Amino acid sequence: MRLLWHLVPLLALVTSAHADPSTADLGKKVLEWIHQAEGGYVHPNQEFRVDPESGVTGLFATKMIPKGTVLCQVPWDLIIKSDDPDEEGQMCCGTVKALAREMKKGKKSIYAPYINYLNAQSDENVPSVWSAEGQKLLRELTGGTVKNPKIPPQEPTEWLVYDWYGRCRGSRADTLTSKAAIMIVQRSDDAILIPGRCL
Repeated sequence: MRLLWHLVPLLALVTSAHADPSTADLGKKVLEWIHQAEGGYVHPNQEFRVDPESGVTGLFATKMIPKGTVLCQVPWDLIIKSDDPDEEGQMCCGTVKALAREMKKGKKSIYAPYINYLNAQSDENVPSVWSAEGQKLLRELTGGTVKNPKIPPQEPTEWLVYDWYGRCRGSRADTLTSKAAIMIVQRSDDAILIPGRCL
């Protein structure tokens, strides 16, 4: 069996601030799903939770984990892949389409624990979906032009407009697929989406 992803020790894999406690429950289910899969593994000295003091959601070590220890091993079968295996880059059209198809299936998806987690995530974490005023303020803060800001990243507000609606020809009316595009920007490794790695 081909295994693609191994994680090495981290004190915490922070994912989002001020999350709903139910997000932690969904994250735990993703880790259980990975651990129970053939060839899957999640180290027992870590847990996915909402930190009660900061409200930050992440993967936290519960005990000391020696350097070089594998934290998570995700079987290839649990990884969401692009409809176009030759694609590369941050916004792979085929990966968005593959993810959107699974998000629409919801609990019926073969990736259901991960899909349920993604469907529960806010789609407002990327500036592309901010209000026009918020996007304008960010462009002012980064300076320069959209394509050549003084402060990275390039085109910080343009993921949906340039990439998804433009290059990928995504539909503005399909809000779930637009959300899938945002999830790909935040969580993909080029043309693949790895559960557990991107909780």
